[in-house]
Parts: sequence; structure tokens; C-alpha cells
Amino acid sequence: MPTPPERSLSPRDLYLPAVVVDARDEAAANPDYEVSVSDLQDFEDRYGRIPHNAAVIAWIGRGRKRGTPAYFGYDEGGNVHQPGSPLHRCGDCWRRTG
Repeated sequence: MPTPPERSLSPRDLYLPAVVVDARDEAAANPDYEVSVSDLQDFEDRYGRIPHNAAVIAWIGRGRKRGTPAYFGYDEGGNVHQPGSPLHRCGDCWRRTG
């Protein structure tokens, strides 16, 4: 069984450059929204290059639902919907070349 990612963290991993990608509108419209390469490229076009090995945090607005059943992302059928990112394993693979 693979080691859960949080167990493979060291204290050094908690001190990283970080950027916050605002995906609140997208997550409100689609509870399964995934941050895309296009979102990261748009971020860089607006704010500059994301530092190498930076933590990229998706701001999805879930906090405004704290204290309600909607906070956990369950729909009427009991299915969980959580925005996120399919890019977590690719590192810099999404970067433009050239």
C-alpha cells in the first residue's frame, strides 16, 4: 500500500514559496471543478512566473460554507463533490516551452 502524501512530508516541506489561484467562481459553478493548465498560465500572465517547487493553492471558497452540510461537498444522493487539481503529480510539466 502506498504511503499517504501527508506522511511523506518533512518540516522543510512546510516552508515553500506559495501562490493562490482564485477558483471561487469556477468552483461555485461546478462543484467538481479542476484547476487547469490554462488557470496556471492565466495566473502567470497576470502575476508573473510561479516559483519552482512552489505550493499552488486553489482558493475554492469552501470556507463560506463552514458550519453547513454543504461544507463537506455532499449532494442530495450522498456523493462527494470536491474541487481540486489533476496537476498535482506533474510538477512543471504544464509549463510553456520556449
